Amino acid sequence: MRAFVKGFLQNRNSILFLAVVLGLILWPAAEYTRYLVDFAIILAITLSLSRIDFKAVFTNSNPLLPLGGTFLVSFLAAGFVFIGLAKLLLDDPNIIYGFVVLAAAPPAVAVIPFSYVLKANINLSILGTLSGYLLTFALMPLAASLFFQTEIELGVMFRTLFVLIAVPFVLSRIVRSSGVVPRTEKHFGTVINWCFFLTTFSIIGLNHDVMFSRPDFVMVIFSITLLATFGYGTLVKTILSRTRLSAPQVASYQLLGTMKNWSGAGIIALNLFGPAASLPSTLGLISGILYYIWISWSSDRRIKPAAPQNRQAV
Repeated sequence: MRAFVKGFLQNRNSILFLAVVLGLILWPAAEYTRYLVDFAIILAITLSLSRIDFKAVFTNSNPLLPLGGTFLVSFLAAGFVFIGLAKLLLDDPNIIYGFVVLAAAPPAVAVIPFSYVLKANINLSILGTLSGYLLTFALMPLAASLFFQTEIELGVMFRTLFVLIAVPFVLSRIVRSSGVVPRTEKHFGTVINWCFFLTTFSIIGLNHDVMFSRPDFVMVIFSITLLATFGYGTLVKTILSRTRLSAPQVASYQLLGTMKNWSGAGIIALNLFGPAASLPSTLGLISGILYYIWISWSSDRRIKPAAPQNRQAV
């Protein structure tokens, strides 16, 4: 029994499920935990990025192809899907703003470990993820000027982007250079999962009233996120498989296009527009996990992480 409980509490999917259930039951506590979510996201991204040797990746690869490819699949095309469906099916401006934030959000750092499992091109996934974070600084303000019909403090947006994106990058280099990664890395996954638990619990709890008073409305939002993962992911794979890209490259772009930094986008939307705007990101996180489980099962392939010197060139 103890082994089962331990396994349950270390599994990313079960932790997400627990966060959703407890967020619906213990929702008043979210008013207090909401003040911790920024720190949780910073910690999760810092630990995730600290595992990456940026020097080795940039030495072996050309960053221009991942930059352009990530812009197309993760921002331009994905943004068209997110924002187009939201404007077509929803009339609540705050929820639509949440989808706009989601469209301009970078790929999830989880793209990198997922790439190992799906035999994707590791260097391409790493460079695409890093490119996505850099592009977000330019694309988020651009999206704000194009789609937000309410005035927002650009200073608040840039401060939020800086805290949730730039700060973890700097901290990850400090952590990596300190030499503690080899001794502590085995615990990173557990810490990251519980950071996501805190974020998901808080956003679900803050949206408790909306989820119970308008379940049909919530289902429309969830349906959009499902289409933007399952439907869009299938489309990306189908189109790119007919190009000159290799199967590992196609798998990388499939992940880069569908796996958004859901939690980070949720916090940005929460800070800018309030709890309701963070709902698309939270439901998108659930869709993203379901999609990853599905493509992992359908591929029926598993590999162990390759050593850095064996990574594929982009």
